[in-house]
Amino acid sequence: MVGKVWVQDLKTDEYLRIETSFHPGDKYIPVELYVYHCPPCMYCAKADLFPLPSDLVDQWLDDGKFIQDVFPMLSKDEREILISGTHSECWNKMFGDDE
Repeated sequence: MVGKVWVQDLKTDEYLRIETSFHPGDKYIPVELYVYHCPPCMYCAKADLFPLPSDLVDQWLDDGKFIQDVFPMLSKDEREILISGTHSECWNKMFGDDE
């Protein structure tokens, strides 16, 4: 079952609607989310927003842990957006597709 939830961006005081999935029998675990403002993409200049658990953001930004260790649930393309803002499609347009 997929549902939409609203998350408040404390930086801009706006609300974002994000999609999440629920499964019968799941336990509700409250998580404080931080809306991370990614840097603008070098190609298209779009700056994405990622709602992320605030404790994990702290581990990455404040404690200096490697992003792949803190966010293994994100794809390498999603982690690149967090780091540089660059989308995989934009990267391929700039440098070609290696795959």
